[in-house]
Amino acid sequence: MIGRATGRFTIYRGTTTNDSGDTIDGDYIVASDVVLGLRNATRVEGDPTTAPRTVRYIRGTATPGTDIRAQDRIKDQDSGLRYVVDTVEPGLSSTRNTDLRFDCHRVN
Repeated sequence: MIGRATGRFTIYRGTTTNDSGDTIDGDYIVASDVVLGLRNATRVEGDPTTAPRTVRYIRGTATPGTDIRAQDRIKDQDSGLRYVVDTVEPGLSSTRNTDLRFDCHRVN
């Protein structure tokens, strides 16, 4: 169960080669109509006493068992916004299935 679902998304995975021979992202659909929750988040990196750096990113949640991996791309089916998944972490509970957590960033 997702705490706060923000929309339905399509998950893409894989790469392909274009006419120039370059490796590019492939639009191979892994799953569609996946309910995910996304929210803005920040973290401080570096030495907080001398040069702290605030990094903005997007934290996401998915139901347990959702096939989402690092480097997958997700697309909001309503707005068309695309994101790249940076990391995926399982839930922290040892007694029950909790939501998967992932970090991602928006791309054009």
